[in-house]
Amino acid sequence: MNKGLRHYIQEAGLTHLADKLETLVMPAIRIDIHSLDEGEILPLGVSRFGGLPDLPPAIEWPICGDVPLTFLAQFNMVDLREYDVEGVLPATGLLSIFYEADEQPSGYFPWERGNWRVIYYEGDLAHIHQTSPPSELKITFPIVKHSFSLEDTLPSNEGRHVGEIELNDEEWDAYIELKGSMRGGNHLTPIHQFLGHPEGPETDMPLLCQLASNGVWPYNGDPREAELRDGANDWRLLLQIDTDIKIALPKVWREDNYINLDTRGSWVWHDAGMLYFWIQKDALQQKNFDNVWMQLVGG
Repeated sequence: MNKGLRHYIQEAGLTHLADKLETLVMPAIRIDIHSLDEGEILPLGVSRFGGLPDLPPAIEWPICGDVPLTFLAQFNMVDLREYDVEGVLPATGLLSIFYEADEQPSGYFPWERGNWRVIYYEGDLAHIHQTSPPSELKITFPIVKHSFSLEDTLPSNEGRHVGEIELNDEEWDAYIELKGSMRGGNHLTPIHQFLGHPEGPETDMPLLCQLASNGVWPYNGDPREAELRDGANDWRLLLQIDTDIKIALPKVWREDNYINLDTRGSWVWHDAGMLYFWIQKDALQQKNFDNVWMQLVGG
């Protein structure tokens, strides 16, 4: 256990659970955002949110049906290499993230496949160019730059349970404090990250990904659900993208003494939720991102 984590556990009054908590820790790569300087133009292939994607000519802009997906982000994997202490991410290449940001499907249903795409280009970045958007594209986000750092993550609590640890009321409050301290002490700060434990409400996301990606509507009595359940352990978090109004604000206006909020075109996912992109462990090892499954979980 590193000294920083030990300090946070001690400060939270959970030293008696330190050994158990240590077994639950997963490293993550934190993504922080930075506005462009006035007049700044980023080179091709730079890690960023927003703008237009840098892709080679052979890769077309992804669409779902006849709807072009919104470009969210690209990551130059060289930038992440020093923080990938597990060594599970590709060491080179460009990872591009697309999503149907207008309708914002949840990923709960099998038929929503295709409403997101994760494209990995492993070739020479000298061959990429800024791709022109389709005329039907509804949303383009402003550009913000990335910086990265390594941090420890702990799982979200499920009631009074964290993994196999059962917490009493005092320990539960302390655990919430511990997680907040590890995240910088401000629960309002958006959390974008690669790998690690997902931040946010405890859900069955790995199971939902396993079922939906295999064509099963979860909890709908499909007989295949029982035989597929064990495969949920094969999934891990690839990328988490939080709501972040510093990237794109929702529209706010007053009408008849009411404040109205329109989040379309803003970096707000449903009710201030998060986008979670999950991948099977073998697929990640093989650098195959074709079956990545997305879950939108509201705030």
